Amino acid sequence: MHIDVPDAPVACPCGMINIQMIDHVITDCPITDPARHLIENDDSEVNLTTLFTSKLDSFLLWLKATHSFTRRFGEALGPVPPRQGASDLVGFSIATLLHVE
Repeated sequence: MHIDVPDAPVACPCGMINIQMIDHVITDCPITDPARHLIENDDSEVNLTTLFTSKLDSFLLWLKATHSFTRRFGEALGPVPPRQGASDLVGFSIATLLHVE
């Protein structure tokens, strides 16, 4: 994500892994968890093989909401439609998620 900045950190801003990996950001990262329901299948799992086919529109919405794979990753989430039956997550703050002040 920072190939033009050789000394940029490579760890995920969530602090869970030392080298940020694509599958971690999509399936495991607590930063993207509030929006993960957008890309889950009916069984509440994320199938990476469907993200560019049947889930493409949802994946693009997820990318926009989470700022994943951009320099803004780790900032407050953008507007996220709530999971069906859940409370509204619009403007959810990553600082709240990680309990950081």
